[in-house]
Amino acid sequence: TRNEGLMRLLEVLDRPESQHLLIGLSKALSQMSREIAASPPAGGGLIGLLRLAREPGTQEGMRSLSLLGQYWSESMRELHRRGG
Repeated sequence: TRNEGLMRLLEVLDRPESQHLLIGLSKALSQMSREIAASPPAGGGLIGLLRLAREPGTQEGMRSLSLLGQYWSESMRELHRRGG
């Protein structure tokens, strides 16, 4: 195909670390879906938010999203610098 973006994505998805990431993501989404469905809605409020913020998983999730945003924005800036 002539679509450079699609070819790059396929190359990245073929790497073992990408396969592990995708498997982990699919497991996490399944567990999240079951947990949310089985628990009552969050009560909201500042106290609930502070409890959630103390969870190690919350902190790791925020760190992961922060790194994703950092690398994604760097990649987008580089793409536009090259005229892409």
